Amino acid sequence: MKQAAGDLMLGLATAGFGLLILLEARSIREPVFETFGAAPVPRTAAVILIALSLVLVLRAVPHLARGRSLMALRPDLSAWARTGGTVAIVFAHAAAIAFWGLGFIEATIPALVLMFLVLGGARPRYLAAAALVAVLTAAGIFLAFTRLFQIDLP
Repeated sequence: MKQAAGDLMLGLATAGFGLLILLEARSIREPVFETFGAAPVPRTAAVILIALSLVLVLRAVPHLARGRSLMALRPDLSAWARTGGTVAIVFAHAAAIAFWGLGFIEATIPALVLMFLVLGGARPRYLAAAALVAVLTAAGIFLAFTRLFQIDLP
């Protein structure tokens, strides 16, 4: 039941965020020389985000319809702490690249290790595995964007 309340709140918040992305994507100018321009990327991401958040909401509704009120269902606070920690890591990752001049790989590896530890529990025995997966993931993303998609990363 606690998960149903969390799913409902997270689904509604994420759907609102997706709507905000859709509204902001309207301000992207139409391209002059290109066929598609930049607007389809945030629009597609927003539609996917809204669709997935609706899945969360629809999963929570049957549990809430069993007679309990939303206020009686309190989500697990440790889940909120993990979510807040993940959001803080994402913002720190963006700040490290934008303001501190770190490259993508240098900023991504510690961010991924921290995310693994926050989301999976801070167990020291998993630190080596988390570091290895972080290095492989950061390198894979970097190579995919720079070589496959021809998009320069910092």
